[in-house]
Amino acid sequence: MTRLSVVITVCNEGHLLRACLESVKWADEIVIVDMHSQDDSAALYRQYTDKVFFHPREIIAELVHNFGFSKATGDWVLKLDPDERVLPALGEAIRRVIASESEFAAYRLPFRDMIFGRWIQYTGWQGNRTVGLVRLFQREKVTWVPEVHSTPQIDGPIGAIVYDPRLDNAVLHLNYTDIAQYLEKFNRYTTAEAMRLHRLGRPFHWLKLFYQPGKEFFRRYVQLQGYRDGIHGLILSLLQSFYIMVSYMKLWEIETRPAAQSVASPQDASGKTAAI
Repeated sequence: MTRLSVVITVCNEGHLLRACLESVKWADEIVIVDMHSQDDSAALYRQYTDKVFFHPREIIAELVHNFGFSKATGDWVLKLDPDERVLPALGEAIRRVIASESEFAAYRLPFRDMIFGRWIQYTGWQGNRTVGLVRLFQREKVTWVPEVHSTPQIDGPIGAIVYDPRLDNAVLHLNYTDIAQYLEKFNRYTTAEAMRLHRLGRPFHWLKLFYQPGKEFFRRYVQLQGYRDGIHGLILSLLQSFYIMVSYMKLWEIETRPAAQSVASPQDASGKTAAI
């Protein structure tokens, strides 16, 4: 029989885990990669699985996805985050897909993103629902690119489970519960983005502090119809433009500081690298 492994990377997210694990308890195997959580995460996930592996803390979870996939034993892997829940109709669709003689090496899954207490249908998140994200794949045909907001490389054709509003067959993503949570992740992600820009050889110029954030706001709020999400769309467009501005500020730091003092991974109070 074709088996499914669900791989979840965890770091101090016990308040989110139970609902996430309950939504996939039907899977053949649940693999937990714990970046040394210090909350009650372990007490929760050990109620659902004994396949637990520890990994040093990293600035972004994308750096450990391949490690998690290497610990799975299923023919197919579903990558899930603690703030995501597989709704029942999608679970049924996934089981049908992996049980069939599929021609695809991976599938895009539809997402519904809840941000600041509202389902965001525009502002740049609409593609998660209409196009979907590649999260279901054959274990031996995936490599995750270790970059911020990266997507997996799939060795083979990619299919899609199409969203049906009558069934609500999606992954429910509790993306940001409030602005404080957004800003908590903001520091780590802007650092990772600045490091990515530096590796790509995209030099800092002071005009980019104005042009790139302005371009991002126009893209989010006008082109991607953020105005249709009301005040949520306006606030998200502003936050995302500020994200771009700070990323370029950190790129400036990387380029102007001596190598020994370059921007590195954020540190927590214990001196360990902060994690997602």
